[in-house]
Amino acid sequence: MWGPSIIGFGRHHYAYPSGREGDQPAAAFSPRKAATTVYLMGGADERGELVRRSHQHTTTRTWPAG
Repeated sequence: MWGPSIIGFGRHHYAYPSGREGDQPAAAFSPRKAATTVYLMGGADERGELVRRSHQHTTTRTWPAG
């Protein structure tokens, strides 16, 4: 668990040019009431075909792209 409602797999370390660092899951999902949310480190740009083939979806950038 990576929080009260996020189930994560693996570990991804990130660092900003400012020196801020942290860890986050390499991939995660959260089964929310409105929709299931999937988090992929590296973003949808790197997984374009997989994202395009998925059904209805939206993409956002919420975590640092390390």
